Amino acid sequence: MLTIYTPVHKIQIELHETLKSLKNQTDKDFRWLILLNGEAKDKEQDLRAQGFNYDWIDIYSTDIVNNIGALKGLCCDYIKEGICVELDYDDLLTEDAVTELKLAFEDSDTKFIYSNGAQFKYEQDGTISSPIFGKQYGWNWKPFYSKIHNTILNE
Repeated sequence: MLTIYTPVHKIQIELHETLKSLKNQTDKDFRWLILLNGEAKDKEQDLRAQGFNYDWIDIYSTDIVNNIGALKGLCCDYIKEGICVELDYDDLLTEDAVTELKLAFEDSDTKFIYSNGAQFKYEQDGTISSPIFGKQYGWNWKPFYSKIHNTILNE
């Protein structure tokens, strides 16, 4: 089993985009563990009412704050077995990410997969922009996933 975990200290619009990217996975055999803490600690019912009510989503809460290492450790404690994948509240996955992660871990030599990141922002008109990889700097990018890392290509 593959479990994706996300510590959440404040419920923001980006978390809804993360949910969309998980709903769009071609491989539906995974779980999403959300660990509410800080301002979000007592917001499980609010989150469920906002559409986070699928049977593949597990929501926990904790009093731990300001210690991301402890929060990640607690997430892994809840998972117990299988593949653990961290996903930040404001990250998105390509539709085949779960499939690709499972394939990568089928390789007996694979013990750890790292993903670097890039900053993207949804504009009011529905387009996506990036302050770092901006088109104004000559970048023409598209997200892609590989077994090695998730990055942005300069085309």
